[in-house]
Amino acid sequence: MKRWRWLVMAAAALVAAGAVGLSVWPGAAALLNVTAAKLTTQTFTDVVGTATLLPYADRDGQTHNQWSSSSTETRCNSPSVQCYTLLNDNNANTYIFNSNPSSGQRAQFELDDAPGDVPTSGSPVVSVRVSFDAKKSGNTAMTVRATVALKLGTTTVASASDSDISATGETVTGSEVAVSLSRTDVNNLYIEVTGTTSGGGPGGSVDLQVSSISVQITYLK
Repeated sequence: MKRWRWLVMAAAALVAAGAVGLSVWPGAAALLNVTAAKLTTQTFTDVVGTATLLPYADRDGQTHNQWSSSSTETRCNSPSVQCYTLLNDNNANTYIFNSNPSSGQRAQFELDDAPGDVPTSGSPVVSVRVSFDAKKSGNTAMTVRATVALKLGTTTVASASDSDISATGETVTGSEVAVSLSRTDVNNLYIEVTGTTSGGGPGGSVDLQVSSISVQITYLK
C-alpha cells in the first residue's frame, strides 16, 4: 500500500512541475497546441515553399485578340511582337492595351514552369493567387472591367478581376485559392486577359491597359 501511495505522490509532483513550467513560459502551451495540430496533417519532411510565376511567352500566336503592345502599338498576335515582355517587367509604363475591349477578345500567355524543388509526384501545390496592374485612359467616363484568369486547359483555376478600373491605375489581386496541382499541371498553366466596357455615352473610345501580371503559388517540397 505504501508503494502505491508513493507512486501516486510522484505522479502528482510531475503534473505540478509541468504546470509550473508552463506558467513560467506561457508560450509553451501554445507551442504544444500548434505542434499537436500540425502532427495530424503534416509529416516532418513537408516544407512550405512559395514562388512567383510570370508570363514567359505569347500563347495565342495568330489568334485575333485585338490586344496591342504599348511599345509598338502592334497587335499582340503579330509574329514579330512579344507582348509577354510587357507583362513580366513590373513596370506600369509597359503594358498591353485594348480599345473598347469585349469579352471575346482574349490575350493568352504561357507562365513560367514549376520551380525545381516542386516534387515530381503527387499534387504539392496547395494555393494560388493572381495579381495584375490595370488602368483606363481615353473616354474615362466609360466603366471598364478587367479580368486575368489562371487556366489549365479550359478550366479556370483562379482569377483576379475589377469591375471598375480607375483612370489613375491600380493593382488588382484575386483571392487565394486552395487547389491541388501536380508539377505537370503547373507547367501547363497559362493566363488569359479579358476586358469589357459599359456606359459613358459619346466621347470616343476607352483603352484598357494591363501590366505586371503575376501568379503566386504555395507548395510543399
